[in-house]
Amino acid sequence: ASVNEATDPKAAASAYQKAIENQRSLMERFPTNRIYQSDIARTYNNLGYLSSRNKDWSGAESCFPNAIRVQENLVKGSPLSHSYRRELAVSCNNLGMAQSRANRLTEADVSFQKAAKLQDVLLKAHPSDVSILSNQGSVWNNLGMLYDRQKRLPEAATAYEQAIEFQRRALD
Repeated sequence: ASVNEATDPKAAASAYQKAIENQRSLMERFPTNRIYQSDIARTYNNLGYLSSRNKDWSGAESCFPNAIRVQENLVKGSPLSHSYRRELAVSCNNLGMAQSRANRLTEADVSFQKAAKLQDVLLKAHPSDVSILSNQGSVWNNLGMLYDRQKRLPEAATAYEQAIEFQRRALD
């Protein structure tokens, strides 16, 4: 579907929907298979991202929570899994972006805060992981932009400082 995203977003969305139907069927047949769970979460996230790129905020807001629900179950079942927690943090950040763009600022704040907390857990285990540091910088930058929009300027400044610190650590 990713090939069609730029040239034919409707075809890409349709391909993602078909994939979700197939993945749901697999999950019903094999409910404990973590690969199928991870796959459907990734597909929901991709469809949400596609919706966001096409400024379909309600579509994005309906996809990301589905990914998050599956990813939370994966993290609960495998709390030491670095990849499940990272993917969950990314989905929470993506949901926050869609909510922010849809002017659902309170909900966006909650989603960004959740993403930041998930990243904090990852950073405790892997304090110099460049990807995690950069992702955390992105989350704090998103919080800064959100607080800016809400005229919460001291909090925005603090968030931007955090973003810079995490990005600087990633760069180093």
